[in-house]
Amino acid sequence: MKCLLSLLGLLVAGSAAAQVVGLGTTQVGATFQLSTGIAKVVSDKAGVQMRTQPMAGAAQYAPLVNAGEIEFGISNVVELNYLVQGRAIIEGRKNPELRMVARLVPWYNGLVVKGEGERAHMRGMGRVVGPRAFGHNGAAGQIAWADPDTGVSFCFLTNGIDEHELRQWRRSAGLANRAAACVVAR
Repeated sequence: MKCLLSLLGLLVAGSAAAQVVGLGTTQVGATFQLSTGIAKVVSDKAGVQMRTQPMAGAAQYAPLVNAGEIEFGISNVVELNYLVQGRAIIEGRKNPELRMVARLVPWYNGLVVKGEGERAHMRGMGRVVGPRAFGHNGAAGQIAWADPDTGVSFCFLTNGIDEHELRQWRRSAGLANRAAACVVAR
């Protein structure tokens, strides 16, 4: 039985002293940041070397976990359901051997303030809006934000999930930039 979103089993495994395991993750965003932190803690504290394996998204690494080629992957519960059933992001390609053994982070949504700094544009609102802009980028590349300095608000909703998460992120950021640029250009 393979595991998606599993780390607790590693922490209790006594015979894994020199074992190296892979953790499938995305290339950018919160999932990548979470995976990097988990891999460090597991490597430092559990006697197992965990290495992240960044890919375009769960649609790429889940089949590898399902086949036993990667030991672990990160996913939310909704995405895991799609992956097991072969729906939405991987239409027709079931992964029946995936199992969730840990819920690491409760799934809450909150607003993000763009802020300043070299990574501010990576918070989902692009490069054009001001630092006081706030919003949230959601599942499937959806995004909504408002900029109190210009009075501009923007929302983009999709009706499906693109299996390439990096492309999703780039599309959302590009749309956000174009929406803000329309107002700035006036």
